[in-house]
Amino acid sequence: MTIAEVIELVREITGVRVDYLGRKGNLAQTNARYLAIVLMDEFGYANTAIAAALNIERTTTYNAINEAGHLLENDPEFKKIYKASGERMADMEEKK
Repeated sequence: MTIAEVIELVREITGVRVDYLGRKGNLAQTNARYLAIVLMDEFGYANTAIAAALNIERTTTYNAINEAGHLLENDPEFKKIYKASGERMADMEEKK
């Protein structure tokens, strides 16, 4: 999956365009950005590529990956959108 496809997938699930966010956002925007960063990381993209695509600092990607791990353990809403992303990707694979 390309970075652009991940960004589009996150938009479909959350309604948030993570590539056009400002530095600070509400919780839904933050969770959407974390989801995009985690998915890109899982697809093997370098932190520098992720940071460039989302117009953020490289260290922000490290922090987001760590925070997303905590959210997956403790935040039902984040778990929900992460699970939805996996289901959506599985659907996309079936259609190929």
